[in-house]
Amino acid sequence: MKYDNPMYHTKGGNNTIDKVYLLSIDDVSNFKYGFCEKYDTCRNDCCAKASEYAKRRGVETMPGGWSGTCEWWLQSP
Repeated sequence: MKYDNPMYHTKGGNNTIDKVYLLSIDDVSNFKYGFCEKYDTCRNDCCAKASEYAKRRGVETMPGGWSGTCEWWLQSP
């Protein structure tokens, strides 16, 4: 099931049968999985850390207290 994005009100789109699984907004908002209850307010230790390879390839990292972390894709738009 494709989930809508509650923060940006973007529609989730059609269901697909994929071989690669990305987390949904519901997944990254699930406290039982170790995430914060709101995906846009998570702790630094739950965030994606940019690898040295990604940094050399030009990944944009977050400023300030989020230093060294980067954004990552969800299956929800």
